[in-house]
Amino acid sequence: MKRWDVVITQSSEVDLNHIHTYIADVLHEPAIALKQVSRIRKAIFSLCEMPERYPVYVRDFRRMNVGNYAVFYQVRPQAELVSVIAVIYGARDIDSVLEEKFD
Repeated sequence: MKRWDVVITQSSEVDLNHIHTYIADVLHEPAIALKQVSRIRKAIFSLCEMPERYPVYVRDFRRMNVGNYAVFYQVRPQAELVSVIAVIYGARDIDSVLEEKFD
C-alpha cells in the first residue's frame, strides 16, 4: 500500500495549541487536553494511508472528524503529500472559520 507524507501546517499547529490551552486552562483538565491533542495527531498521521477515504468538503479541502473536532486537509497526488490546513471545533460555524482563514 502506498504511504503518503503528512504535513501539519503552522496554522494547524496553532489550532492544536489552542485546543490544548482551552481544555487545560479554561476547563482545568490538563490530562484530558494532552489525550485529546494526541488523539487528533494520531488520526492526522493515519492519513498516510488512503488519504482520499474522506470526502471533499469545500474547494479541494477534505474533512475528517475526530471526536468533536474537524480536521481539514488537502491531498496532492502528484507529490503523494497530505497537508493539514485546519483543526476546528465541530460546534463552531466551520464555514465561517474556513472563510476567515483562507479568504
